[in-house]
Amino acid sequence: MSLSQFLNVILPSDSTLGMPSAVEIGVDKNVMHVLTPNQIDVFLFILNGIAQERFANSLSSLNEKEYLLCIEKAKRADARLVNNIVQQCLTAYYTHPIVLTKINSGAVPPFPYGNQIESDDWLMLQKVFERGPIYRNVL
Repeated sequence: MSLSQFLNVILPSDSTLGMPSAVEIGVDKNVMHVLTPNQIDVFLFILNGIAQERFANSLSSLNEKEYLLCIEKAKRADARLVNNIVQQCLTAYYTHPIVLTKINSGAVPPFPYGNQIESDDWLMLQKVFERGPIYRNVL
């Protein structure tokens, strides 16, 4: 079991949406620079232990549903570690320029010259503004 196999389960490619898998765009290598090898080893050890305990099988032989169940159980074993690893994987994936382009977010920062935001209708708050303060001074 490796980090790449883990990524193939949580962030697989999707041909209908045209989304690449996390491994295709090198998320595994990016995450390896952020996390320590010990963190990854402990995480994979926990996952393998849960797979053996719950399904009497190795993690690599589980189907996707069973694998995701193991990840959920791993969160109970070490929530901080598992959440950190999942967060790092998702951040590396969803900030990659290819993924940003595919989800129509654009590969540019959203502000100040990036993605356009619809203007709001501030007139709908006019009644609230005209009402004035609805608190009393405590002095």
